[in-house]
Amino acid sequence: MVLCYGFILRFCKMITFNILSFVVTLALLSCWIPSTEGYQPNRKFDIDFQNDTFTKDGQPFQFASGSFHYFRALPESWRHILRSMRAAGLNTVMTYIEWSLHEPVPGQYRWDGIANLEEFIEIAQSENLYVILRPGPYICAERDMGGFPHWLLTKYSSIKLRTYDTDYLKEVQKWYSQLMPRMARYLYGNGGPVIMVSIENEYGSFHACDRQYMQFLKNLTADNPEAFWKLLRKRLPKGPLVNAEYYPGWLTHWMEPTARVDTGMVVKTLRMMLNQKANVNFYMFFGGTNFGFTAGANDVGPGKYSADITSYDYDAPLDEAGDPTPKYFAIRKALVEVFQGILSRETNIYSLPLSVGLGSKLQLLVESQGRINYNIPNDFKGILGSVTIDSKPLYNWTITCFPLDSYQYMENFLNHQSTDNDDLSDAAAQIYYGTFMLNNDTIYDTYLYPSEWGKGLVFINGFNLGRYWPLAGPQITLYVPRHILTKGSNHIVMIEYQKKVQYPYVQFVDKPIFT
Repeated sequence: MVLCYGFILRFCKMITFNILSFVVTLALLSCWIPSTEGYQPNRKFDIDFQNDTFTKDGQPFQFASGSFHYFRALPESWRHILRSMRAAGLNTVMTYIEWSLHEPVPGQYRWDGIANLEEFIEIAQSENLYVILRPGPYICAERDMGGFPHWLLTKYSSIKLRTYDTDYLKEVQKWYSQLMPRMARYLYGNGGPVIMVSIENEYGSFHACDRQYMQFLKNLTADNPEAFWKLLRKRLPKGPLVNAEYYPGWLTHWMEPTARVDTGMVVKTLRMMLNQKANVNFYMFFGGTNFGFTAGANDVGPGKYSADITSYDYDAPLDEAGDPTPKYFAIRKALVEVFQGILSRETNIYSLPLSVGLGSKLQLLVESQGRINYNIPNDFKGILGSVTIDSKPLYNWTITCFPLDSYQYMENFLNHQSTDNDDLSDAAAQIYYGTFMLNNDTIYDTYLYPSEWGKGLVFINGFNLGRYWPLAGPQITLYVPRHILTKGSNHIVMIEYQKKVQYPYVQFVDKPIFT
């Protein structure tokens, strides 16, 4: 039998590992938590116009996003694709919401299977991605009628779509009254991953999906963002820079060559925008497929009609099957220059770019993960060769060993640390510790649920439970034997390697969670 316990964590600070680190104190919740939804402090996503940036909980935030439309892939592949996007260095996913999919006939709504938008958002959150929603009602997206239900035209013969037409507004209101209540709990301020909602689509162009206009925008954003920023600043002098549709590829119609976009040009412009602190969304990062009769058309060509092909591969970084392309790896390398990167034997990443101005001192934190147990008997750990910058080896290292197999060492270390209010925002590794109380005479097995954490180790009452790594999965929870828990005060220590945990908390749940 297992039992669910819950508690909230609060901060104090300390220094460890010669690297700045956090320590936390735990506070016990007075009731058991019956679900796996965690405590959420006050959360706010906002705009700081004075400093030209978005803010998340008061701190500057820059999004690197990719478009992935849930309706262009089967639900069974959503997690794999989202995980690949996160692995590329993106922190956000953007998706349209297609009215015609969810209301195929008037008044009958669909939210299951490929239309299970809520599941898509929840998977994105579990993969440590924020979400930007684009609910239209018009989405274009090379979809049949731009995502509008075709029955609008038969129900109202004189309807004027995308205007202040009474019949149109009435149907939009009905649709949004179904959609928006489902989305409310996923907003960032309510504890969800949705940081922004963008209504309509390219309305300034008036003739939506006009290829000449889209080609004009493509040329601005792909080749010369400086011109776009200057135009934007004439209308909006202050605020964050955003390229909501940066095209790494392009759409294709029947009877024309497959559209391709040069990887070098895409990466060069990406670096320029990121260095300008611009927020960027790739349209598309994964294109997918126009299943069934969902492909749309454009009013171009000799007959002013060109139908879109079934594939929406889009020459995107992830191909139609969700597999990475050379463009994916080139983009990932560029993102690493701006956002945090990790050297990894598992992903075959043995080099990282370093930006000028990061400092003159290099620190490496090396994790000793499991040694190979089959076929290779001599699997040595540590830095086994030269560390180089621009092919030049670095010498005169100071090497420190941290014997984490000895909890006594850890306990002594924690007892001798200062709690001065140092600036710990650049900590490479973090230690959190605290206590929680169990008042029952009978104690049961349970599972520790580190939903907001990255990768690291957990000790409870000096016992090493093992590694957690919810960012990678599939294991999310850690088994906690009842025999290591005691009535009264229990001590927990977590060593976090990969993520700056803004709101550190954990839960004890009654069932294991695997993805």
